[in-house]
Amino acid sequence: MPDGFKNIDFASNQFSPSESIKGVTVPLLNMGMTGQCEYLNAEGFHIYAASNDTDIAFVDGATHKIATCLECEKYPGKFGHTMMTAYDYMAGWLEKKGRFL
Repeated sequence: MPDGFKNIDFASNQFSPSESIKGVTVPLLNMGMTGQCEYLNAEGFHIYAASNDTDIAFVDGATHKIATCLECEKYPGKFGHTMMTAYDYMAGWLEKKGRFL
């Protein structure tokens, strides 16, 4: 993902997700958790994936482990139950008729 970085060859090593994702051709759900910085990668992975069936979703206030980032809340309960929100979305995505058939 070259945006914001200069002179970095992301294809130069085998551990580069932005390059590896280009080989993913099956249905793909990218989820970013906005309570930490990983949501930045979700969009890049979504853009570079080779799949024709991709979706991207962000869970507001969730940490890397999908738990609610309590330190991020301006008031208790602002983000609700982030784990339930994430898993409900995943279930709906997986259940989409014809996705895997």
